[in-house]
Amino acid sequence: MINKKASEGKKGDKSFKIFFIDFGLGFISPKIEDKAVDLHLLKQALEAKHFTHWYELFNEVLKGYSFSKNSKQVLKQLKKVEARGRYKEAY
Repeated sequence: MINKKASEGKKGDKSFKIFFIDFGLGFISPKIEDKAVDLHLLKQALEAKHFTHWYELFNEVLKGYSFSKNSKQVLKQLKKVEARGRYKEAY
């Protein structure tokens, strides 16, 4: 993931954008399942690296994601992905 500020500003300035670059698949997939798994992996990465703020960060991702094509289907599929045994919380 690459974090790029669109404009330099004071700390707390909300005039920046974050861009995510996904190198994992090496191709663009139109599949709802692939998009849901990508979101799940992003959530896990945020939990691991930014464990004190992951919840707020992921909710901001979901807010922005809600404007994308098929977002409702992807978020519905995300719940299914997270319910699978392989992805269930270990604690």
